[in-house]
Amino acid sequence: MANPTNDMFNKLNEEMRKLENMERELGEEFKFMWASMYLQGKDKDAKHQKVLENIKDLKDLYTEDALGDFEDDEKLSAILFVDGCSLLQILLKFDFHKPEDLKIQVDLLALLRQDVLLLENQLPFQLLSLLTNDDDLVIRAIDMFVGRFQRFSVHKPERLSSMQKAMQDEETAAGKEIEVRLVHPAPPPHLLHHLRSEMLRGFHPEDTKSKHKHRSRTYRNVKELREAGIRVKRSKPVSPIDISFQSTWFGGRLKLPKIVVDNITAPTYLNLIAYETLPDFENKHEISSYVEFLDTIIDHSDDVKMLRAAGVLLNRLGSDEEVANLFNTIATDLRTDASTYASVADEIEMHYKKRYKTWLSQAFHMYFKSPWTIIAFLAGFFALFLTAAQTWISFFPPK
Repeated sequence: MANPTNDMFNKLNEEMRKLENMERELGEEFKFMWASMYLQGKDKDAKHQKVLENIKDLKDLYTEDALGDFEDDEKLSAILFVDGCSLLQILLKFDFHKPEDLKIQVDLLALLRQDVLLLENQLPFQLLSLLTNDDDLVIRAIDMFVGRFQRFSVHKPERLSSMQKAMQDEETAAGKEIEVRLVHPAPPPHLLHHLRSEMLRGFHPEDTKSKHKHRSRTYRNVKELREAGIRVKRSKPVSPIDISFQSTWFGGRLKLPKIVVDNITAPTYLNLIAYETLPDFENKHEISSYVEFLDTIIDHSDDVKMLRAAGVLLNRLGSDEEVANLFNTIATDLRTDASTYASVADEIEMHYKKRYKTWLSQAFHMYFKSPWTIIAFLAGFFALFLTAAQTWISFFPPK
């Protein structure tokens, strides 16, 4: 006799497979549509031929596992050709204010952005260069796309590329148009690499070897830091992962850039973290270290609430508990560099262990947290002064 539970489970799996196939087919339709939009008015055959002529060099950019069974150069070149053209159209036309440029609904743009940044979907810069024959155009397109990630980048999307700015400065200094031959920075291998580079641009963690001892951490979250007189403040840093700490007599200030948390936060960070773990990519795991630091100060919904109150965190995900669970989940088993935020962590720990600063902070925030408590304190102090003066005069009257 058939088990109704198993039948229901099998039907559910079948329906899920159908939905996945439908999504895949729909994605392929969009991909061909965007590729056609990009190729409009261009010599399609010539561009495809260029990819085919350079297919061996392009194959060298992939591992054998990534290439899979694509041994046929003609078939692989056709796939890369369509994928590259569709990506270029997305980079050039992606705009939340103009979803019609990509013939897509605005609510699907976030999913598209998430899909473009998947590690397994990255296309090499060389492919995009072959399809445009204009490296600077590709760099500007990538720059504009990444610049729209306001949660990750503090740089304006309309800024000039480094090459353009350098050329303009050189021409201005010469007072006339001249041919400038500058060494252009190496182009990014792919889009995800450029996003990571933008997040790290201007980030220079302090060298902790000579100043700090990498003390063990005894504090656990924002709530405990606040009880020790440490307040979280929003900063305006050069890099979106720049974190600093300042100790004062009446407490301390942990300064963090603004963090926007929504539906694409977790997949974006997970892809950046996965990229940092690749064996052939030399790095110091800065993004992983940043996520781990956030996890150390976010344990519960109360911590998220305090970050929101400080203007540090913008929650577009849902409840504060969901945000706390998000960071607790993506920070599991991370490969990090202990020196990245060691200076900040050590300074917090030094402040945290100085109990007199905790007492001063608690007293300060208890008695001076509003204008009325300040007025009451001053009035009491003035009354005490008058009482002391009256007592003094009664014992030592003036001659």
